[in-house]
Amino acid sequence: MFSNHVYVWAVLVLLTLGNGLAVSDVDIWQNTYYAELGTLPTTQGWPLFEGDGSSPDPTVVNGILHQGPTSTTEYQAWVKDGAFCHFRGPVPFVMECKLKVISSNFVDYGYGWGPGWHCTASDKDKSYFALGITQTGVRLTNTSRFSYNSAESSPLVALDTTSDFKVYRLIFFNGLGQLYVNGVLIVTLPIGSINDHSSFLVFGDPHPLTTSEVDIEYVRFGIISEPSDLNTDGVVDFVDFATFASDWLESSCGLPDWCNGHDFDQNGNVGMTDLAEIAEHWLEEIW
Repeated sequence: MFSNHVYVWAVLVLLTLGNGLAVSDVDIWQNTYYAELGTLPTTQGWPLFEGDGSSPDPTVVNGILHQGPTSTTEYQAWVKDGAFCHFRGPVPFVMECKLKVISSNFVDYGYGWGPGWHCTASDKDKSYFALGITQTGVRLTNTSRFSYNSAESSPLVALDTTSDFKVYRLIFFNGLGQLYVNGVLIVTLPIGSINDHSSFLVFGDPHPLTTSEVDIEYVRFGIISEPSDLNTDGVVDFVDFATFASDWLESSCGLPDWCNGHDFDQNGNVGMTDLAEIAEHWLEEIW
């Protein structure tokens, strides 16, 4: 543990950084798509998988990705193979999207329901989890289908997804997947059993019988490592210190991310106890 004079020095550095430098938010995201860059997901490393159909090509205009309307004979989704995540790992995994639904439906397949728009991950242990979004609500599933089995799929949670852009964040930790919408916990579902899927990440409309039309600002997936390793590079150093400074003395921290992950003890503010967490792990190799 650092001595008191080191803490004083640390606070001075933090205040200097917080007031004098533009410090980015905590970077926990390993796979991202940002429409504000003005390019399609394919340009940002997300191959498009598209079935036969007449759906219009996705477009990016004014920092918004427009997808759809997809047809009932076509799937149209972006897929990355080789997912990096572990739902049952020692650190939380997060998948998050910000979008506005124009139209999106559920179709009864006979064994379950298929939603028009998905955000999905199958992890390295071959566990599966998906968020389905329609114009009237959201559902979670821990299998490759939205079944009628309540242990595998949550009920439809009524929600107006069409009136504005909303942030949908799924956090996987302690055997559970928890969905927050605009920072409010909406639904929880246990992580399911191991299946025969390979590991991958998906967003879009992956079902040929459903339809959807959405405007998307971003989709991103990431791992929250040791809290003080803010950029998840495996060591706690000045990069983490500088990032931490961006929220120094913030006093309104809360769900879903507790001031970008900088309120380590989740007491509502970024202060000396959080600084002590960085000091305790200073120059420590996390992996």
